[in-house]
Parts: sequence; C-alpha cells; structure tokens
Amino acid sequence: LQRVTMTDVHQNEGVGGQLAVDHANATSTTSLGHEDGPNGNNSAGSIRVVSGSGFRYVVPFPYRLHKMLSDVDSRGDASIVSWMPDGLHFKVHDPQRFVESIIPSAFKQKSLKSFQRQLHLYGFQRVQDGPNKGSYWHEHFVQDNRDLCLTISRIKAPKRSRVGSNSNSNKPILKKNLDILVVATQF
Repeated sequence: LQRVTMTDVHQNEGVGGQLAVDHANATSTTSLGHEDGPNGNNSAGSIRVVSGSGFRYVVPFPYRLHKMLSDVDSRGDASIVSWMPDGLHFKVHDPQRFVESIIPSAFKQKSLKSFQRQLHLYGFQRVQDGPNKGSYWHEHFVQDNRDLCLTISRIKAPKRSRVGSNSNSNKPILKKNLDILVVATQF
C-alpha cells in the first residue's frame, strides 16, 4: 500500500514502477503510465492498492474528510459542519442536515454512525469537555495542511478467534497443560 502525495519524489511501488512527482503541474505519474492529479484519471491524495490482478487508486477517508470540510466552508454551509476556530478540531453542528446533505455527496456512508465508525477506525478522538466539546481531532488532521492527513492510516482491528467447530481442538492441549500442572504441583 503506497501513498501518492504531492511531496513524494521517488518511491518504489512494489510492482516494478517508480513514482515521480511534477511539482509544477501538481501531478504524479508512475513509470507504468498511470497519472494522478488534477489532469489525470485519479484524484489528488489517492493511494494505490492491489486489486485483483492489478491495482486501483482510492482516496482515503481522512483526505475526503478534509476536502469536504474545505468545500462546506467555501459553500457557506458552516452551520452544518465546520472547523473549530483553532483549526485543529472539527464539529458536526447539525447532525440531521449533515446526514441528509453532506454525507451522501462526500462519503460512501448513509448514516452518522457509519461516519463516526470511520472516524474511530482512523484514530480520531472526540473531545469530551471544554470549549470544543463534541468536536473531533487527530494530531495529523489540521486545517491548513491537507497533505498531512495522508499520513493517517486506518487502525487494524485485532484478529478475533473463532468459536465454533474448531473449539474441540483446544481440549487436548488444555488437558495436557493441566496434567503438567498436576505433575508440577506433586513435587
């Protein structure tokens, strides 16, 4: 998984290509002929992920969130969701209007709970008290630096152990461990 940003110069992409960035035109092009940027097929801030027999570009949630906050601010919809004055926090002021008008156009979710789950999966914290109560923040999510949010990665959930048909295979091991314990306590 590689991040494509405006600040990358050269970077291996794992499939034999090199990434070169043209800062003057704000685009990045791989040696495999794929372009990312305002004039390319993929949007800025996208990352390259393996998909099937090739790869595809996706725009990570934090980048889409930052873009949405900028777009909402420029449209004058700051009464729905906005950056807090410090530029380090953002807050959803009107959850109902946020779900009806902002989420469907900016994200692949349809509910506030799904949006909040994404925030949690990317390590955003909700402020519990003080003047920013109810707002969200992340140390790499600041108003004046959109590229910084590309360093935010999704938190991987711990692997769950399956309980079911394989649970019988643990019984002999447990019995063996108990036998060792019994033998050890007899001495």
